[in-house]
Parts: sequence; structure tokens; C-alpha cells
Amino acid sequence: MCSSDLMVRQLRDEARRLDELDFKGTSLRATLAVAYDSLDKPARRLLRRLSLVGMADFASWVGAPLLDSDIGRAEYLFQQLVAAHLVEVTVTGDNVVRFHLHDLVRIYAAERCTEEESTADRLDAMRRLLRCWLFIATTARRRIYGGDFAVLHGTAELWPLPEDSVVLRLNPLEWFRRERSSLVTAVSQATQLGMDELCWDLAATAVTVFEFGLYGDDWRDSHDCALSAVRSAGNKRGEAALLHSLGTLEASVRIATANSYFEQSLKIFRSEERRVGKECRS
Repeated sequence: MCSSDLMVRQLRDEARRLDELDFKGTSLRATLAVAYDSLDKPARRLLRRLSLVGMADFASWVGAPLLDSDIGRAEYLFQQLVAAHLVEVTVTGDNVVRFHLHDLVRIYAAERCTEEESTADRLDAMRRLLRCWLFIATTARRRIYGGDFAVLHGTAELWPLPEDSVVLRLNPLEWFRRERSSLVTAVSQATQLGMDELCWDLAATAVTVFEFGLYGDDWRDSHDCALSAVRSAGNKRGEAALLHSLGTLEASVRIATANSYFEQSLKIFRSEERRVGKECRS
């Protein structure tokens, strides 16, 4: 079953929750519809597409790639959604603003997204968002290490934010820590969408936080997920990079397992080097 079919089936199951909820004869669906219809078109579009994010909470920058717009516009629309009580906002102890969709609002927004937007538009929005995740993660890692040292990147297209964006001015390691679970989710989403090149690059780049915080389970889970994507796509370079990274994870715990990963990685890299060399000579 393709990812879009699975999403539709899950949405139908969740829709029953809205159908079953009412208060003093007024259905929750009708209440949400009134709030939704009070929004202008861009704000409705943002709410619909926020249902695609799939993360517990998120920053306002996600609105930019979802809408293919600038961050300032996205922040203005977030203000409308908060004022309409369709999006909840929290401020962390270090004064970082985060947004959250209540499950029932997310279900309603997902219904409207399916009804009002084409599959192509929904997928394009998700692809831009994932490309933006990779852009920010890559930028944050470069700021921590002073460059792209000891990491191999793929060729996936990025969706960049302006250099003066607030998110790019945050402490990069703190950003990684705050978004750790979101990065794991993003790797899974890229796998579901068949974005194998982005998937392995994002997983490898996210090792920055897995390594610093000793999050071995996230490291392993994200890489296992990405491996399924690159292997399905026949992406040998991505597979070799992920295997090498898994070897690094196991090196201090299970030497035999680490050596196995390193040997597999080296074998694939050498095979790819010979293949590229033949292509260059032909």
C-alpha cells in the first residue's frame, strides 16, 4: 500500500472520533468548521498543511516551506490561528516559542486538507518541509564543527531559509537537542515518501545530537529506517554512509558488530568507486 493510501485510511479511522463528539447537541466538527471558515484563505491553507507535520510541537518556520512563502508571512498566519484557538502556543524556559495542534483539530485539519488539496500539492508541501529540515540541520552542524568535517552529504535538493532567520541564530547544539525527536520523525517521513537521498543525509546529519546526548536508540532507529529507504531505492552510496555511521555507534559497545558494519560499508564504497571510475573512462 502506498503512503498516500495509508494516510487516507488512517484519516478515515480518526474521523470517527470527531463524529462521535458533541456537547449539548452541538457537534465538535461544526464548532471547528465555524472557526475554520472565519479564517482567510492563506490561514486556512496553513492550518490544513500543519496536519501533515506529524510532530508533537513545532516552530513557526515550518509554515514557510509548507506554504512556499517567507517566514514573516508564516508567523503572521500563525498569529491568526492562535487567535482563533485552532493552534496552541507555548514558550519554553529559554523563551523559544513552540506551537501545537490538539489531536482533534489536527484530525479536522487533515480532513480538510484531503478534501481541498490535491495529493500533488500535499506531497509538494511535505517535500519542501523535509528539504528545509535538512537545510537547517546541515547549517547547524556546520556551525558546531566549523565546516562539513567527518560527514558525507547527499545530493538532495535543499529548501533554504534566509541567513538572518531566527532559527539559524539559535545555539545550534540546543536546536539539535530541542528537535531531536522531530528529526527522527522527519527521517521516517522521508522514508515513507521515497526521498532516499534526503533520508540518509538527514539521518547522518542528525548524528550530531545523537552523539552528543548519547541517544543510541534514536541513532539506531533513524538509521534502520533510512537503510530501508536507500536499499529499496538501490542507493549504494547512502547505504554505505549509513553502515559506516552504525559502525561508529557500535564501536565502543559491540566491536564485532561495529567491524561488520565497517566492512560492509567499505565494500560498498570500493564497489562504487570502481563503478564511477569505469563510467569516467568510458
